[in-house]
Amino acid sequence: MNEIFKNLNDQSKVLLTVVERSTDSIVLTDINGTILYVNPTFITLSGYEYDELIGKNPRIMKSGYTKQSVYLLMWETILSGEEFKVEFFNKKKNGEFYWESSIITPLKNEKGEITNFLGIKRDITKEKKLEEDLKTALDTAEEANQLKLNIINNISHEYRTPLVGIFGYTNILLEEVVEPAHSEMLKKVLHSSRRLMRTLNSLIDYSHLEAEKFPLSLKNSDISEVLLLQSTAFKVFTSEKQL
Repeated sequence: MNEIFKNLNDQSKVLLTVVERSTDSIVLTDINGTILYVNPTFITLSGYEYDELIGKNPRIMKSGYTKQSVYLLMWETILSGEEFKVEFFNKKKNGEFYWESSIITPLKNEKGEITNFLGIKRDITKEKKLEEDLKTALDTAEEANQLKLNIINNISHEYRTPLVGIFGYTNILLEEVVEPAHSEMLKKVLHSSRRLMRTLNSLIDYSHLEAEKFPLSLKNSDISEVLLLQSTAFKVFTSEKQL
């Protein structure tokens, strides 16, 4: 046990036991950052032995990937007497990299002078990995949505072009045909074409909603038609639930 923890009273020994058994890494340094004490969790995480850490500076675990400006801000903050919270990307003795969340607190004497710094650290490597995996999954999903949107847009274009031709020629034929039966068939063709066009438009709108790229436009709308569509959709939904 370190010299600074000799001759402790019972209450202090209980507190030390809590520190020793903490699942967080705990380090105590002097005002210059020289390590005076580390708990067993700190030793396990860093890979260094107790004697290899005492008298050293925590910079021995620097990975070289954390910006120097972060350390400068840390020292500026804790030397002013304020607590500093940060995430470090550090390196173990065996060269393995890891993430840790750190809270560094200045300790003061009765005169209000800073005498030591207490660091409480937690290994967040797994959390960072999950965060990275989630970001990758979200990026992949976004790319897939964009690809789907592109495919739907291309399909829509391929279908719309012939549909416009069907609309045009059907309307021309309706003006020429005199047989009621033939006229009725042409009207059904026109009706089916319009229905297919609405389906394509709805499909495109849905894909835009999924991709959060739905274009907004201001125009007059028939409220009765909107209410009719909502009523129809509700009936379809309730009938599907009953099935």
